Amino acid sequence: HNEIEKKTTVGRSKMNLKEVNMVHDLVVYLTTKIHVKSSSITVLAAYQGQQLELRKKLAYFKDKVEVITVD
Repeated sequence: HNEIEKKTTVGRSKMNLKEVNMVHDLVVYLTTKIHVKSSSITVLAAYQGQQLELRKKLAYFKDKVEVITVD
């Protein structure tokens, strides 16, 4: 994709909403079509701002998807 990262209110961190939505769709696919437990999925985010958005977007899963960052 060619979506540009945006600055967030988390320090100097960045976030890319297109990537957040792509990861969400992938997690939904893995859990519904492949039957992977959401508790066994870990997402590695590039930025803290993106980590926060991913946690919000994935919060409705019964068993939490772990979202960690390298930022």
